[in-house]
Amino acid sequence: MQEPFLPNKIGVLSDFIRSAVRDLLDRIEGMGEFDIVAELAEPVQQEVLSRVLNFDKPTRVKNRELVLNVIHANLETSKPAWAEFRAFLLGEIRRRISNPGDDFLSHLCVDEFDGQRFSESELIAILVSLALAGHHTVADLW
Repeated sequence: MQEPFLPNKIGVLSDFIRSAVRDLLDRIEGMGEFDIVAELAEPVQQEVLSRVLNFDKPTRVKNRELVLNVIHANLETSKPAWAEFRAFLLGEIRRRISNPGDDFLSHLCVDEFDGQRFSESELIAILVSLALAGHHTVADLW
């Protein structure tokens, strides 16, 4: 399961990462003051993870929105934020199961590990862990 995150695989994404960073820097250049985590570090890591999962642009945008909703939820908004995020992930999982590609998420959905496939619940847990670990790794640095 570590294969998409090995240096040689991440190297394939280097042009995308550079382009994403340039686009974000261009956007914040005229701001004067900005929050480097909110405006640069956090969006980049979510973009990279979404790219590894082979999400198209609208799906990447929706994923980031839902991750932020979960992270910034309070007692009142937590349950609906998590429900919406899980439903979104379940939809992506079911799409990959019915029409797998050659990407990390498709392999998680259809490949067997120790003779068994992951259940939908296990797949959701993996994706949530990746999304939140990536966010907290960046956000907790500052």
